[in-house]
Amino acid sequence: MSAEIDADIIGKSKERVSQYGIVYENTAHFSTDSQRVSLHTCIGPPQPGKSINEDAVLGVKGNGTSAIEWVCAIADGVGSSLLSQIGSRVATWVAITSLFESSERTSPRKRADIAIAQTLAAIRTLGETLKEDVSELRYKPAYLPAPAYRHIINRQTCFQTTLCLVWSDHRSIFIASVGDSGALKTYVTVI
Repeated sequence: MSAEIDADIIGKSKERVSQYGIVYENTAHFSTDSQRVSLHTCIGPPQPGKSINEDAVLGVKGNGTSAIEWVCAIADGVGSSLLSQIGSRVATWVAITSLFESSERTSPRKRADIAIAQTLAAIRTLGETLKEDVSELRYKPAYLPAPAYRHIINRQTCFQTTLCLVWSDHRSIFIASVGDSGALKTYVTVI
């Protein structure tokens, strides 16, 4: 199911972002000339009814073709949201791709704004795909009755996730975050 709905978006992002460096998904440790970067995601502590990891993490160690030395994206899927694990994975791939592809002359804040806007657009595209599926139910999870699935799609409470981007340009580290309040707010801090 999930491979079908996000395959096109993830596939295009993989193809585009791989030209900028080495890509790591879920768990990795890598070093640059001046920094060590670690990333990992797992299902977390046992919880009743929770059987999948709704979070995603993605990192790229740049190969010198961009001003970005390295970048990590962390997405925390909202447990009460249908298919949030897909939203999390799409968010990390689209955000990093957009960050690399934004103009080198663009400020870090603008780059983050572009990456987050592109991520929201990709998740909206997934939502439209589900709306088109209301009659065929191709993406309906087996555990969910059809009326409940249709209700969730109509309420548009699918794919919800948070997103945090962290990247370095050899001089500074930047952080951009969209929290779980549902509001689109981008905070970029130079550390």
